[in-house]
Amino acid sequence: MTTPFRLLALLTITLFVVACSSGTDSKTTPTPEGTSPPIPAAADEALVELSANAIGAPTPNTGSTETLPEDPIEAGAEVSAQNACTACHTIDGTSLVGPTWKGLFGRNEEMTEGPSVKVDDAYLVESIRDPGARIVKGFTNVMPAFDYLSDEEIEALVAYIRSLQ
Repeated sequence: MTTPFRLLALLTITLFVVACSSGTDSKTTPTPEGTSPPIPAAADEALVELSANAIGAPTPNTGSTETLPEDPIEAGAEVSAQNACTACHTIDGTSLVGPTWKGLFGRNEEMTEGPSVKVDDAYLVESIRDPGARIVKGFTNVMPAFDYLSDEEIEALVAYIRSLQ
């Protein structure tokens, strides 16, 4: 699958899932941390697998940290792979749907609204849990909240991003 097609497929699926899950539904209840899939409103497993397959990514992790390596950077790389983060974020400096992770940590990023932000641990955690809180100028928010990740997984992902200098 060509890269532009993968990006279009990811954007289409993300917009579809967000549109389908934006209403209030008495059947939709929050799920405990570490159990919901990486699609807004806890979509069923078939939709998660379809979304992953559409962008050529592995089926995202559903919060299990039992098999993560002890090294936080290796663990972060694994969390990134399990959740298809590099479908939107590169580690080589090129730009895709989201900002590249290469050299991101410690950099000042201009936001679409409000002041510039220094990329630190707190900003990265916020961006993973609530990606719409602050948007980097030049990008739109199509990232779902990865609020199902455990604190350990997020710490590992932040360590990995920090290491990509």
